[in-house]
Amino acid sequence: MHYIKIPPRPKMGESLRHMGYTTIYALADILDNSLDAEAEKVNLYADSFGTQKEPVTVIDVFDNGCGMTGPEIEEALTYGANTNKSAHALGCFGLGLKTAGTSIGRRIIVLSRTVGGVLECRVYDLDANEQQGDFVVEKRSPTAEEATRFNEELGDYASGTWISLHKIDQEEYKNVKTLLSALKSERNLRLIFRKFLASKKCSISVNGTELVEFGYDYVEGIDILAGPLPFRLKDGTDLGSVKIISTADTTFTGKHGSSRPQGLVVVRNNRDITPKVSWKGILTNHWEYTGVYAIWEVTAQQFDSLMGTTVMKNDWNLPQNVGDALKNLLNPHLMSHKKQREKNRAAKPNSGVTIAEDVIKSYGNNLNNNMNITPKPKIRNVAKVSPPTRKAKSPHLSITKKASPSG
Repeated sequence: MHYIKIPPRPKMGESLRHMGYTTIYALADILDNSLDAEAEKVNLYADSFGTQKEPVTVIDVFDNGCGMTGPEIEEALTYGANTNKSAHALGCFGLGLKTAGTSIGRRIIVLSRTVGGVLECRVYDLDANEQQGDFVVEKRSPTAEEATRFNEELGDYASGTWISLHKIDQEEYKNVKTLLSALKSERNLRLIFRKFLASKKCSISVNGTELVEFGYDYVEGIDILAGPLPFRLKDGTDLGSVKIISTADTTFTGKHGSSRPQGLVVVRNNRDITPKVSWKGILTNHWEYTGVYAIWEVTAQQFDSLMGTTVMKNDWNLPQNVGDALKNLLNPHLMSHKKQREKNRAAKPNSGVTIAEDVIKSYGNNLNNNMNITPKPKIRNVAKVSPPTRKAKSPHLSITKKASPSG
């Protein structure tokens, strides 16, 4: 057979940067590479040319992992890179660094050093691709300033990698301050990497602030309803384990209102890949399941081929056979929880007050507390002067008839 080589055009790079990454999940994808490199420390910085009230102009990620040689950096900057990662690695498609990095900025600078190696530098720039009409990577020596900062962050002669994002045109956050606030918040990186942070095997800091684990089974006051339960299909396929928890009485659920947060949460290779929680069609939201989550812990090898993990690692599919098996696994425990909640609710009123009356009373109390009622004026009679004595009126009403007009 005769094959004709058809290399992709630079437009592909432009297209892939618009896959739909949020800034948080793009940076989480870059952090995945640091964790796969067995880094013990990851430092993330967001900065501008001026104050924190100005737009972000550069984002830097430093890690003290194993580092890369020059050719390894070039491979990492290749779409569909063959990185030979293990089944337990966070990355899987060979696209993360490029698609995630360029979703934020058009220029990626990578500096890296292996143990005993030299500091290497490669630059991937979408504008350079357009000018050259091809996918290209610039090979250059690190500047003196770059070498100095690399060593200051990671140590002289130490291994590690520095990813620097430039030409930033992602406008999700209007300035440095709002981006830093999002990065440090409870429900972003602290939730996504909570198991890594809790294990203390790797620290992640944002502009010098070390992040602390948060979310689901890492908040105080949770109830473990069941598990971990081994999860296997009828054909013997091992799909990890599932733990059912309730956060109904914790700060994690918060003021849920009518949203009733509940559902499946997938932790793939110890990393959360479920930004939007739902039951994926296997169950219907129910009031008694508010704050109930099925934490599904699974490896990439077990999960990806069946569930079709997205490139951004922010969603996945649930085939019917897997969904049916999962429903059968969860239903007995969820139904037991539901019945117990209903039983507790029915037994709550002890004074003969019905639930309906209790609700009405609560509503009335809240209404009175929230209304802006003008208080009665306070009467101050400092001098304590007795009021003047009034002449008593006759208890009988005297009516005087007018004389009739003369005729």
